[in-house]
Amino acid sequence: MGTGQYFPHQYNAHDDEKLKRVIMDHGLEGYAVFFLLLEYLGQKEDRRLSQDFYKVLAWTYRLNDELVRSVVEDYGLFEISDNHFSSDGLNARMAVLDEIKAKRRAAGAIGGQKKAENRSKSLANARQDS
Repeated sequence: MGTGQYFPHQYNAHDDEKLKRVIMDHGLEGYAVFFLLLEYLGQKEDRRLSQDFYKVLAWTYRLNDELVRSVVEDYGLFEISDNHFSSDGLNARMAVLDEIKAKRRAAGAIGGQKKAENRSKSLANARQDS
């Protein structure tokens, strides 16, 4: 697997009632659109996309833009406000990852500070010895 970012999702997402309705109406193409949208949302700093993105996604993957619109607007899978959409489920899962990343960054900063202090002490000791 590459070095790209990831987001956790339920291995039984296909059993979700809302997603079952998407599959009933649009087949697996609708299911794929749902996960494509989550991937694109996950790449955005604010995890929101403009509704204008429907046409971009449709063009990129040679889909009908009505299909993309339907997946976003007709099944309650996404929250829509101010001409943008987001996913509370994705935001909740990503919040856990964001917290882990923040803790690792803080631990790395502490470790880096200690390493710098030890290096300074070693240099000071080396100067005294010479």
